[in-house]
Amino acid sequence: MGLRFRKSIKIAPGVKINLNKKSTSVTFGGKGVHYTSSSTGKKTASVGIPGTGISYTQTTGQSSKQKKTNKGGSQPMPTAPQANFQDPDHKKWYQKTGWIIALLILFFPVGLFLMWKYTNWKKPIKGIITALILIIALSGIVSPDKLEQITLKADTEQTYDINQKISIEATTTPSDYELSSSDFKCSGGKITTNNQNISFIATKDGSYKIWAEHDGIKSNKLTVKVEDKAAIAKQRAKEEQKRLAEEKAQKEAEEKAAQEKAAQEAAKAQAKAEAEAQAAAQAQAQAEAQQQAQAATQAQQNNDPTVYITNTGGKYHRAGCRFLKQSQIEKHLSEVKGVYGPCGVCNPPQ
Repeated sequence: MGLRFRKSIKIAPGVKINLNKKSTSVTFGGKGVHYTSSSTGKKTASVGIPGTGISYTQTTGQSSKQKKTNKGGSQPMPTAPQANFQDPDHKKWYQKTGWIIALLILFFPVGLFLMWKYTNWKKPIKGIITALILIIALSGIVSPDKLEQITLKADTEQTYDINQKISIEATTTPSDYELSSSDFKCSGGKITTNNQNISFIATKDGSYKIWAEHDGIKSNKLTVKVEDKAAIAKQRAKEEQKRLAEEKAQKEAEEKAAQEKAAQEAAKAQAKAEAEAQAAAQAQAQAEAQQQAQAATQAQQNNDPTVYITNTGGKYHRAGCRFLKQSQIEKHLSEVKGVYGPCGVCNPPQ
């Protein structure tokens, strides 16, 4: 068993390119009617009613392998009788089967006219083809798929920088529907499209709305936030510098206030100490003065001692004399000396 390769690529509604290991072909049409032209020269036209199993296929031309076989002298194997789609060389291009089938697919009114006028197909076949094409045309099967939904996706959680490219993913229903750059809208900034790559850029900070709209179909709206991060960083640095300056000024003010408070407390302590010292000095001076007064009094008393007399007696006495029980009058010796005589019992100073 050999390795086989086949790949079909849809390049437009109703048009596909088929790639395999040995050849390349192009297919026009869809379900019911299609026409395939191969690089080997082989051309195949097929007409059928979908879902019924009824179809008609016409193949013209030979592949390069078949041509080599014929050149070698071998006879081609007999095939079932087929309708004569081969056109004589003198026919014009629009009378040839291949062009008629292509026009049936691409522009069916002209294709139907040419089919009925120039092909030798049997009338039942022509009738089936005509009915099938009209059914397809009326049901819209051959018309391009109608756009049903547009969905936009992007990372809207983060905040972007100005001039930063923001990737946007657009999906459609049907998935192969293509949107143009004019279908994308935004409340500011700029949207660029490159094939399937969609991006948004804003040069100013702000909040932007992004959406798509085509043939009356609107997508969801994306909201992206953009900010000038360099300006914000500069502003934050400025605010931080201001904060540090304010903290430094506050610290210096607090240190100055603490120094002033310490100086005031020191001055108060010094004043208190000075007051206490002055009070102590004054107390000491008063004590010394009192002592001096007491000393002076004592000295005076030693020179002029105190004695006592009675109301009726003619003697002066010492304190505690028994004759002072009735009365005693305090006097200095100098006051009574010469007037009163000393008591002979207590023997006062003389």
